[in-house]
Amino acid sequence: MIKHFESFDQNIPIIRGDRVAVSYKDSKYFMKTGTVVDVNKGTHKGDCSVQLDYGNVIIPFFYTNLEKIIDVVSVPSGESVSILLKDAENLFIEDTIRYNKFMDYYYYDDEDRWQIEEYFI
Repeated sequence: MIKHFESFDQNIPIIRGDRVAVSYKDSKYFMKTGTVVDVNKGTHKGDCSVQLDYGNVIIPFFYTNLEKIIDVVSVPSGESVSILLKDAENLFIEDTIRYNKFMDYYYYDDEDRWQIEEYFI
């Protein structure tokens, strides 16, 4: 696995338990999803161990090769969809999805579904 190193930020944006997708296009795991099982803050700072979905394989990646996934809930059906964090931020700016700060979840109205379908993972 070729790692893309940038200056290491002690405040790694990805933590253990986060759902992620591999964003490194030259990897055979590109756009595969998984869960972060470990983040190294020691000698190899920035390395993350990711357990891939549908195979239970644990692969090491540098955190800049990963993209965080968030779940967005449809109102009123309650259907949950997964999209990349950067896509969610853009949709939030466009007011296509909204955030319920009291219940801590992102949601969209059914009439806006067509606007986010292309972002589904």
